[in-house]
Amino acid sequence: TVVTTVNQCFFTGKMKVNKSKWVHHNRIGYLFPNHSSFHVNNQLQSGSWKAINQSGSPQILSDTLFNLWIDHGTYVRNGNYSYIVVPDCNSAQFRSFVRNTPCQIIANPSSIQAISYAGKKIYAVVFYVPGTLKLNKRLTVSSNKACLMYIEKQEDGFKVWIADPLYTQRTINITLNSE
Repeated sequence: TVVTTVNQCFFTGKMKVNKSKWVHHNRIGYLFPNHSSFHVNNQLQSGSWKAINQSGSPQILSDTLFNLWIDHGTYVRNGNYSYIVVPDCNSAQFRSFVRNTPCQIIANPSSIQAISYAGKKIYAVVFYVPGTLKLNKRLTVSSNKACLMYIEKQEDGFKVWIADPLYTQRTINITLNSE
């Protein structure tokens, strides 16, 4: 089975779940905009650090943990999923975010992922390979190498931040076309 762990932490306070769309726990909201099939529980778990790290303590510890994960199934081909993490919000603030979600998924294939943040004209793009992406009707971005990109529309143009989290690129050429 292929599983994505969204979060696993100590269970604190309350947990609210809208089974088809979202989870809120410990001032963090998790929104599944494409109604991904997620699983969530809070249960007592026991184990030792030594079980996962030879230099860890063999003492058995027990506590209630919050677990949130996506089960993709056994044989996954060209699968995709998405979720939005909304930190530092109470339950009412998170439900308001869900009703008025400012984030829009632009692309989510295996080669390029991108979102926009409505109203602020902000875009976040992940190029896993070189490529070109139309961000909206008038804006296209290209990169000649894998990178992370953050684009913010300003009154007089754009601010663009680029990162190479693998530290393998010396230069990255990007093109930003606005009609």
